[in-house]
Amino acid sequence: MVKGGRPGAALAGMGGDELGNVKKLEVAVRVTSQHDGSVWNWEPSKFENRLFMMRELYQSIMTYGPRDLPLTEDPFWDPPEPVEIGMGKCCELVITDRVSRANIHLNRCVQARHTCI
Repeated sequence: MVKGGRPGAALAGMGGDELGNVKKLEVAVRVTSQHDGSVWNWEPSKFENRLFMMRELYQSIMTYGPRDLPLTEDPFWDPPEPVEIGMGKCCELVITDRVSRANIHLNRCVQARHTCI
């Protein structure tokens, strides 16, 4: 610890800010497809795994020639993952009220034996 310095001064070179808060550094490897311009941001561990798969695939192609590749062996294929694209707030009372009204309308049609649209 640095005596007489402001809090966090010793961390200034290690990602700290002027208030002494330490920032978390995240490293990612950006991979861009030359075929269609798709971009992936991989964590270093995922990149190492995929690099191993790429080397194995290259050796296989050099030894046995080109072949059809199942998706599970494609180093650039990822299974679909849920992605949050946004959030919103809504009033539960309004939704409940509309559902209740829809049920009441449906019940009235069923009781009257009418066709509801």
